Amino acid sequence: MKIELMGYQVMEAIALYTKEKMGVSVAVDTECFCNVEVSLHTPKYQKDSEGEFLRDEHGHSIPDRKRKQFKDYKLPFGELDTISFYAKTLNQEDAA
Repeated sequence: MKIELMGYQVMEAIALYTKEKMGVSVAVDTECFCNVEVSLHTPKYQKDSEGEFLRDEHGHSIPDRKRKQFKDYKLPFGELDTISFYAKTLNQEDAA
């Protein structure tokens, strides 16, 4: 099942969540500043002096643990932006 939420719906969900789970009422509106933070895995591998990738005994490239393996992005998220995700429906009655 695909679920899509507009930015203003995400803001409402944040307000409901903080009230229910944290016991705090917050004023979240469409003027609030909201970011989506994403970490994209960008593997870096060890290389020899000639620039060729070093390989293990199975022929796989060896990750370079000394270098950062993720690229971080911070994107603005506004009231007209959409977030979507897919969830498994447990049964049809729950989906209605």
